[in-house]
Amino acid sequence: MKRLLAIACLAGATLLAACSTTGQHEASPADAVFQARTMYVAAVLEPAAAYAQLPACPQPSGIVCHDPKVVEQLQQADHVAETALDAAEKFVREHPTLDASSALDAAQAAIGAAQKIALSFGVK
Repeated sequence: MKRLLAIACLAGATLLAACSTTGQHEASPADAVFQARTMYVAAVLEPAAAYAQLPACPQPSGIVCHDPKVVEQLQQADHVAETALDAAEKFVREHPTLDASSALDAAQAAIGAAQKIALSFGVK
């Protein structure tokens, strides 16, 4: 849970820093990885972190709570997505002139799977 919160905070700070840049240009592979990571944080990581901060179930009637098994599945999905995003980022850094579409596709697939898992549990 602390990892989810730390990543969400770091991503938020990164997003704010990115907003300070100006000018328009065609997205590079590095930009595409950054955009994928930013989308992942907003669509999956922040809602998952908010869910994990709720008190653990069971709680008295009417109190919203989190299921620890759901948090565990969200953490597993996060690990897969972060690994794919890190691999894509490493590829574009180490091979800036090569086609990074396979690495980006793998990252997008992992993000999509994590989002699907989150939504299946109503985490949004």
